[in-house]
Amino acid sequence: MKFSTLLYFYLIVRPWPIYAEEPRETAPACARFRIHLAKELPEIKIDAPSFQSKPLPPDLDKAINVWEEKIDFLKDKSERARWQSCIRQFLFLDTNKNGIPDWTALVDGRPSRSLFPLDPDIDGDGLLNLIDPDPYGTHDESPTGFIPAHLKLTGENGLWQKRLFLDLGVLAINHTDEHVAGTLEAMYSTLRLDSIRNWKKEVRGFDVLYAFNRRNLYSESAAYHPTAHAISIPGNTGFGANLLSSSQKCKFVASILHELGHALLFGIVTADVLREKAIELGGWDLPKFSQSNSESNNIWSTLFFGPMKVQNKDLVSDYAKTNVHEWFAESFAVYVWEKERLDNINCQTFNGKHVSRKLKVWFDALMMKAQGRNLKTIPPT
Repeated sequence: MKFSTLLYFYLIVRPWPIYAEEPRETAPACARFRIHLAKELPEIKIDAPSFQSKPLPPDLDKAINVWEEKIDFLKDKSERARWQSCIRQFLFLDTNKNGIPDWTALVDGRPSRSLFPLDPDIDGDGLLNLIDPDPYGTHDESPTGFIPAHLKLTGENGLWQKRLFLDLGVLAINHTDEHVAGTLEAMYSTLRLDSIRNWKKEVRGFDVLYAFNRRNLYSESAAYHPTAHAISIPGNTGFGANLLSSSQKCKFVASILHELGHALLFGIVTADVLREKAIELGGWDLPKFSQSNSESNNIWSTLFFGPMKVQNKDLVSDYAKTNVHEWFAESFAVYVWEKERLDNINCQTFNGKHVSRKLKVWFDALMMKAQGRNLKTIPPT
């Protein structure tokens, strides 16, 4: 079976915007993300004055109003104007004339300085952007094999890349860093845990594993990117070796479990349920959704992104106090660690940490929901 056929199966033909990091302060006001590094971005952009006054897409305009007091480049009027002038060069491009813009500046529910592909096939040649050797041109030959040449890893990395994709539907590719065998092996083992494997097949919120050079074990060893259905991890630059030490592996696996918690949350938890459970099980003091608020009952609501304002000693970590999303992800990581009886002797990350019985019950229910079971048919215990 061709790689393209397999990828369509795993992705269910969904749009394929790929996550990138926000440009640094010295970077331009906006930047497009390179889908893969085999092809440079084209210089095509729209500089016509008429587009500088053209209304922004309604969903982006609404998000700007919601987040304008919470995102730095939106709070600064001059920087906001510079950003809007920059994104207008690309937001109205439609290379294949199919009515779907090539790029979007609305990423993960909020305005972004990084523009992502909105059209899953920018050049209209029938190949998804990621598997297209030249996603911006129209004269490509269809790639052959399970993994096309421009994405294929070599050596031991290539063996783990193939196993991750064929067994688990996750495509590991290099980007601004190169993957190392130790992280790919650890990722494979983690995804094969019963607490993960049984729901990941149904909740397709994570399909791509990027190596980014701005990831390391000492600050942020992994990140989940909902819009991209991707996780980014450190590569050779972040780890500095092909094999992970026991302490490195411990931190890495704990971080991956946390990011998978985010994937589960975005996959099956609605905003109203998240608010209800955060109050009931996490002790969060959250207001009701305002019916007049454009972000009401939205999993990206700013209601979920404020820090905990009350003391709660029952949280699994200080980081869980950051916001409701991080509370869920941290709690899920501890839940899996306990459920799978992972190493607490040589790995102290979650040693002595536990989730409440009620939280375990909720996570158990989410696991069954994610596997497509009808909870009403399960006999009471």
